Amino acid sequence: MTTLTLMVQEPSVELAVNSNDGSAKQKTLLVGFKRYPREEADARIKEYEAIVNEADFDINDSPDLDVFIKNEILYMKNLSVPYQDAEGKEKTLRILDTRKAAKLETLWETPEQCLAVLLDAYFQWSSWRVSFITAVQTALADLDFKEAQRKNF
Repeated sequence: MTTLTLMVQEPSVELAVNSNDGSAKQKTLLVGFKRYPREEADARIKEYEAIVNEADFDINDSPDLDVFIKNEILYMKNLSVPYQDAEGKEKTLRILDTRKAAKLETLWETPEQCLAVLLDAYFQWSSWRVSFITAVQTALADLDFKEAQRKNF
């Protein structure tokens, strides 16, 4: 029997993820998140809720939540990453799309490794981490993180 699967949306959704610091400077990058059919999305939402509940509302220190979010991310775009080279000189690494990232000898070999290294770096900063939490909720259920906090979701 043939099954018809209608795709009314793209297999991924690209959302802006923003970080604000104390001086009101804002940085934005685009992040591609996985999309699912309704039943699969419901299962992913339940898994997300279980992780958040298990974290006892200390989502700022939940390795399981970090792993969940990182697994939902397909790519990042428009990155401008400051770093120091081997001689200690300040430089900026620009990556238009992690799916097409070139090999960077000391950090990654493949685009997949590039994404993993960059996600680890961004998740070290709470302002970025909270923004990724908000974005994954939007990608899964169109639910805003701040609204969920008010409703104790």
